[in-house]
Amino acid sequence: MTRTRWLIGNLTLLNVLLAVLLGAVKVEQLVEWRGYVIVAIFIIAAVITPPDGLSQIMLALPMWALYEVGILVARALVKARNRAGVRAADGAD
Repeated sequence: MTRTRWLIGNLTLLNVLLAVLLGAVKVEQLVEWRGYVIVAIFIIAAVITPPDGLSQIMLALPMWALYEVGILVARALVKARNRAGVRAADGAD
């Protein structure tokens, strides 16, 4: 069960980054959907943990934190990509 929790937590971060890098969503959309994602994270945590609140919270909080870290990293990657694109366009002139 520990491996499953670790995998789901890491997939939260990776899914956010991949979705932004592939252009499926924008960072602004992730911020806008934050409330729905938090509810979904707690539902997922409730389903895969034993029936006590502490286990649910112990899984949901790191997943939520990884989602937030994913937003921050994605925002930084988009800014870096935009800067690189501007530099490439300036060099082409």
